[in-house]
Amino acid sequence: NGGSSVGIFAQSVGGGGGVSGNTDNNSDAGAYIGSAGGSGKSGVVSVTYGNQTKSRLRTAFDSVTAPGAHGIFAQSIGGIGTTTTTGTQVSVTVNQPISTPGAGSFGVYAQSGGDGMGAIDVTINRTASVTGGANATIPDAEDGAAIYVKGGTGSTFNNYGMIIAGQSGIAINALETKLKYNNKGT
Repeated sequence: NGGSSVGIFAQSVGGGGGVSGNTDNNSDAGAYIGSAGGSGKSGVVSVTYGNQTKSRLRTAFDSVTAPGAHGIFAQSIGGIGTTTTTGTQVSVTVNQPISTPGAGSFGVYAQSGGDGMGAIDVTINRTASVTGGANATIPDAEDGAAIYVKGGTGSTFNNYGMIIAGQSGIAINALETKLKYNNKGT
């Protein structure tokens, strides 16, 4: 529930990729994504949060207000190299509500990059809503968003539920990818 915390952290790292977090308990120190280093492909990352058949679950995601705190962080990062995969490398399915209104916070963060980079697929089902965060307070950091997708050979976002922009006003932020957006929700 604190600054730079993550509800679900799912990661596959090959070579010199990946994320390193704060080591000093100070959320202003930020997290470092990617690093210089070796070669090696990353593996598939798949996250399913919640169950569509049950009523609303009370979870830690109901109100994570700390800065830089994310609901789901799903990342597949390879090391030095340029090969790509034809399949989905990062898959996130959300079946229950997530709310992360803190500064620079993301409801869902999905990224694929480096050697072995592949497609990214994010699905928000009818039983779910995802609310994003506020503007970042750290210089040059990304402002909060309900959905943040970065990299990949292509990305698909399927919305059957509800996507809510937080105080930043950003519902979906897609960087360094072609995003195909299928919206059957709100």
